[in-house]
Amino acid sequence: MGIKKSGVFSILISGMMACTFSCRYCAAESSTDTLSHRYIENPSQDASDARYEKGVELAAEGKFKEASEEFNQALLANEFNYNAEVALDIVNALGKGTVNENYVITTFTSRLVKLKLTKLERMLKEKSNAPEGIPPYIDTIRKEITELKKDIHDTLFVLRNRLERLEREIEMLKAKK
Repeated sequence: MGIKKSGVFSILISGMMACTFSCRYCAAESSTDTLSHRYIENPSQDASDARYEKGVELAAEGKFKEASEEFNQALLANEFNYNAEVALDIVNALGKGTVNENYVITTFTSRLVKLKLTKLERMLKEKSNAPEGIPPYIDTIRKEITELKKDIHDTLFVLRNRLERLEREIEMLKAKK
Protein backbone atom coordinates (compact mmCIF):
# COMPACT_ATOMS: atom_id res chain seq x y z
CA MET A 1 0.00 0.00 0.00
CA GLY A 2 1.52 3.30 -1.00
CA ILE A 3 0.60 6.86 -0.22
CA LYS A 4 0.43 9.35 -3.02
CA LYS A 5 0.86 13.00 -2.14
CA SER A 6 -2.57 13.94 -3.48
CA GLY A 7 -4.37 11.17 -1.60
CA VAL A 8 -2.82 11.52 1.84
CA PHE A 9 -5.77 13.24 3.50
CA SER A 10 -8.31 10.74 2.21
CA ILE A 11 -6.16 7.81 3.27
CA LEU A 12 -5.56 9.28 6.71
CA ILE A 13 -9.23 9.93 7.27
CA SER A 14 -10.86 7.01 5.49
CA GLY A 15 -8.17 4.46 6.30
CA MET A 16 -6.81 4.84 9.76
CA MET A 17 -9.66 6.85 11.24
CA ALA A 18 -12.49 4.75 9.87
CA CYS A 19 -11.96 1.73 12.08
CA THR A 20 -13.10 2.14 15.65
CA PHE A 21 -11.92 -1.12 17.17
CA SER A 22 -8.82 -1.80 15.03
CA CYS A 23 -10.73 -4.02 12.61
CA ARG A 24 -11.59 -6.77 15.08
CA TYR A 25 -13.14 -9.90 13.68
CA CYS A 26 -16.68 -10.67 14.61
CA ALA A 27 -19.12 -13.42 13.80
CA ALA A 28 -22.59 -12.39 12.79
CA GLU A 29 -25.57 -14.12 14.29
CA SER A 30 -28.99 -13.71 12.78
CA SER A 31 -31.87 -12.67 14.93
CA THR A 32 -35.38 -11.68 13.98
CA ASP A 33 -34.84 -8.07 12.92
CA THR A 34 -31.26 -7.25 13.73
CA LEU A 35 -27.82 -8.49 12.99
CA SER A 36 -25.80 -8.73 16.18
CA HIS A 37 -22.09 -9.31 16.47
CA ARG A 38 -20.17 -11.21 19.05
CA TYR A 39 -16.49 -10.75 19.65
CA ILE A 40 -14.20 -13.65 18.77
CA GLU A 41 -11.19 -13.94 21.06
CA ASN A 42 -8.00 -14.01 19.04
CA PRO A 43 -4.68 -13.76 20.94
CA SER A 44 -2.68 -12.68 17.88
CA GLN A 45 -5.25 -9.96 17.16
CA ASP A 46 -5.06 -8.75 20.76
CA ALA A 47 -1.25 -8.65 20.65
CA SER A 48 -1.40 -6.86 17.32
CA ASP A 49 -3.89 -4.31 18.66
CA ALA A 50 -1.74 -3.68 21.74
CA ARG A 51 1.32 -3.05 19.54
CA TYR A 52 -0.74 -0.81 17.26
CA GLU A 53 -2.01 1.26 20.20
CA LYS A 54 1.53 1.60 21.58
CA GLY A 55 2.68 2.73 18.12
CA VAL A 56 -0.08 5.34 17.99
CA GLU A 57 0.99 6.65 21.41
CA LEU A 58 4.62 6.90 20.29
CA ALA A 59 3.72 8.57 16.98
CA ALA A 60 1.53 11.10 18.80
CA GLU A 61 4.63 12.00 20.84
CA GLY A 62 6.69 12.38 17.65
CA LYS A 63 8.74 9.20 18.23
CA PHE A 64 8.31 7.91 14.69
CA LYS A 65 11.15 5.37 14.60
CA GLU A 66 9.84 3.59 17.70
CA ALA A 67 6.28 3.86 16.38
CA SER A 68 7.36 2.28 13.10
CA GLU A 69 8.85 -0.65 15.01
CA GLU A 70 5.61 -1.12 16.96
CA PHE A 71 3.53 -1.05 13.76
CA ASN A 72 5.87 -3.63 12.21
CA GLN A 73 5.48 -5.84 15.30
CA ALA A 74 1.69 -5.42 15.08
CA LEU A 75 1.80 -6.62 11.49
CA LEU A 76 4.00 -9.57 12.46
CA ALA A 77 1.44 -10.58 15.10
CA ASN A 78 -1.44 -10.16 12.65
CA GLU A 79 -0.75 -9.43 9.01
CA PHE A 80 -4.39 -8.38 8.49
CA ASN A 81 -4.26 -5.42 10.92
CA TYR A 82 -5.27 -2.75 8.42
CA ASN A 83 -4.84 0.13 10.86
CA ALA A 84 -1.24 -0.86 11.60
CA GLU A 85 -0.56 -1.14 7.87
CA VAL A 86 -1.97 2.32 7.13
CA ALA A 87 -0.20 3.83 10.15
CA LEU A 88 3.11 2.34 8.99
CA ASP A 89 2.53 3.77 5.50
CA ILE A 90 1.91 7.21 7.03
CA VAL A 91 5.12 7.05 9.08
CA ASN A 92 7.04 5.88 6.00
CA ALA A 93 5.54 8.73 3.96
CA LEU A 94 6.76 11.14 6.62
CA GLY A 95 10.25 9.68 6.29
CA LYS A 96 10.11 10.30 2.53
CA GLY A 97 8.95 13.87 3.08
CA THR A 98 5.56 13.29 1.47
CA VAL A 99 3.63 14.50 4.52
CA ASN A 100 4.16 17.24 7.08
CA GLU A 101 5.34 16.13 10.54
CA ASN A 102 2.88 18.37 12.41
CA TYR A 103 -0.02 16.96 10.44
CA VAL A 104 1.08 13.40 11.20
CA ILE A 105 1.41 14.15 14.92
CA THR A 106 -2.06 15.72 14.88
CA THR A 107 -3.46 12.70 13.07
CA PHE A 108 -1.99 10.22 15.53
CA THR A 109 -3.03 12.37 18.50
CA SER A 110 -6.57 12.34 17.15
CA ARG A 111 -6.44 8.56 16.75
CA LEU A 112 -5.11 8.17 20.28
CA VAL A 113 -7.99 10.24 21.65
CA LYS A 114 -10.45 8.11 19.68
CA LEU A 115 -8.91 4.90 21.01
CA LYS A 116 -9.17 6.15 24.59
CA LEU A 117 -12.77 7.34 24.08
CA THR A 118 -13.66 3.97 22.59
CA LYS A 119 -12.23 2.20 25.64
CA LEU A 120 -14.22 4.52 27.91
CA GLU A 121 -17.41 3.86 25.94
CA ARG A 122 -16.78 0.11 26.13
CA MET A 123 -16.34 0.36 29.91
CA LEU A 124 -19.55 2.36 30.22
CA LYS A 125 -21.41 -0.17 28.10
CA GLU A 126 -20.14 -3.04 30.23
CA LYS A 127 -21.15 -1.12 33.34
CA SER A 128 -24.64 -0.46 31.97
CA ASN A 129 -25.12 -4.21 31.31
CA ALA A 130 -24.29 -5.01 34.91
CA PRO A 131 -27.07 -6.70 36.92
CA GLU A 132 -27.40 -3.82 39.38
CA GLY A 133 -28.76 -1.59 36.59
CA ILE A 134 -27.67 1.58 34.91
CA PRO A 135 -26.49 4.38 37.16
CA PRO A 136 -28.28 7.59 36.13
CA TYR A 137 -25.10 9.40 35.09
CA ILE A 138 -24.02 6.83 32.46
CA ASP A 139 -26.34 8.19 29.76
CA THR A 140 -25.17 11.73 30.49
CA ILE A 141 -21.55 10.66 30.15
CA ARG A 142 -22.32 8.89 26.86
CA LYS A 143 -23.89 12.07 25.47
CA GLU A 144 -20.88 14.11 26.60
CA ILE A 145 -18.51 11.64 24.93
CA THR A 146 -20.48 11.90 21.68
CA GLU A 147 -20.35 15.70 21.83
CA LEU A 148 -16.64 15.59 22.65
CA LYS A 149 -16.00 13.36 19.63
CA LYS A 150 -17.85 15.83 17.41
CA ASP A 151 -15.84 18.73 18.84
CA ILE A 152 -12.59 16.85 18.20
CA HIS A 153 -13.60 16.11 14.60
CA ASP A 154 -14.58 19.74 14.03
CA THR A 155 -11.35 21.06 15.54
CA LEU A 156 -9.21 18.69 13.47
CA PHE A 157 -11.08 19.71 10.32
CA VAL A 158 -10.44 23.40 11.06
CA LEU A 159 -6.76 22.74 11.84
CA ARG A 160 -6.32 20.76 8.63
CA ASN A 161 -7.89 23.58 6.60
CA ARG A 162 -5.66 26.17 8.28
CA LEU A 163 -2.60 24.05 7.58
CA GLU A 164 -3.55 23.68 3.92
CA ARG A 165 -4.16 27.43 3.63
CA LEU A 166 -0.81 28.24 5.26
CA GLU A 167 0.98 25.86 2.92
CA ARG A 168 -0.68 27.52 -0.09
CA GLU A 169 0.27 30.98 1.19
CA ILE A 170 3.88 29.89 1.68
CA GLU A 171 3.97 28.54 -1.87
CA MET A 172 2.54 31.83 -3.19
CA LEU A 173 5.17 33.82 -1.27
CA LYS A 174 7.93 31.59 -2.63
CA ALA A 175 6.57 32.04 -6.15
CA LYS A 176 6.60 35.86 -5.80
CA LYS A 177 10.31 35.90 -4.90
